[in-house]
Amino acid sequence: MPVSSYVLTTKPNLAAQVATHLRAYENIQSSDASGSLLAVAVSSETEDEARKWGSYLEQLPEVEQCCLVYHNFEDTAQEPVPAK
Repeated sequence: MPVSSYVLTTKPNLAAQVATHLRAYENIQSSDASGSLLAVAVSSETEDEARKWGSYLEQLPEVEQCCLVYHNFEDTAQEPVPAK
């Protein structure tokens, strides 16, 4: 399951509004707004879905900048490690 973390820079005084909007999604967690900054974590089912969420965050009208600061995924199709 991919997990991505972003720092969003919003237009002045809109970070709290963005945080409230994003908390409506079950797979998104956001920090409390700090000025025009907001930390956001997104859990996705696939890498494609993770990319779509990143694009969604970038395109929010209140967001001036969206910076990916962390991305982790677990490969569920890993082959077993051979025995020694």
